[in-house]
Amino acid sequence: MAGGAGWRNAADRSYNPSLPPDPPFAFVKLGTEGITVLRNPEEIRHRVGERAAADRLSCDSWNAYFTSVTGVEAPDPTHGCFPAGDRGRAIGRDEWFEWLRAQKVTIKV
Repeated sequence: MAGGAGWRNAADRSYNPSLPPDPPFAFVKLGTEGITVLRNPEEIRHRVGERAAADRLSCDSWNAYFTSVTGVEAPDPTHGCFPAGDRGRAIGRDEWFEWLRAQKVTIKV
């Protein structure tokens, strides 16, 4: 590459802690001080609601909006977000958000 232009693009990107990380990192509890994008749970709730295509969505859909807003992987919804065998059940934002607030940390094995 003439003039080194190819390597400069990656090296010139600076870290901005107020922007969602890309790629997403594993979920940690909402309100965690050290993670700027998770610091304000009510702001996240509002931003997810603004992006949502409907008032009632599946847990997977709410989680996708959460990740798009924060850059953080949402917790596994099979851990209590929906009744067993009813993954596609639509729930309201408030119900989903209460479930989200109760989640602690995602541990990948």
